[in-house]
Amino acid sequence: MKTKADFINSKGRMVCFVSHRLFSKGKYESNVKSLERMAKELYMMGFSPIMPHVLCPWLINDGWESHRTFAIEVCKSVILKCDFIVFNCNKQSKGVQEEISFADKYGIPIYEIHYLRTILKGR
Repeated sequence: MKTKADFINSKGRMVCFVSHRLFSKGKYESNVKSLERMAKELYMMGFSPIMPHVLCPWLINDGWESHRTFAIEVCKSVILKCDFIVFNCNKQSKGVQEEISFADKYGIPIYEIHYLRTILKGR
């Protein structure tokens, strides 16, 4: 089991990709609010969170679903640059599953947000 010390980076904040459903279940607005709450929490834990919906905002305004493949590819490129990926087991979608599988394939650590809360906040 990891400890808080495992998440300390001598170069500064560790960068994490926040994998979260966006358009799943037709609830874009509430999904974004949930994603942003999770990112804020990760920031308060000492990480620099990267949120997918801010990577390609023009796609969202231009009918994201029609550009889904491109958006996922952008996310995968960013995941390769991150220290780890974080997801919420209650907020998964096909895209989240793709991002998790991709991170796993390339050996990028994957953490569920509740797990990080337990380790870093002692909950």
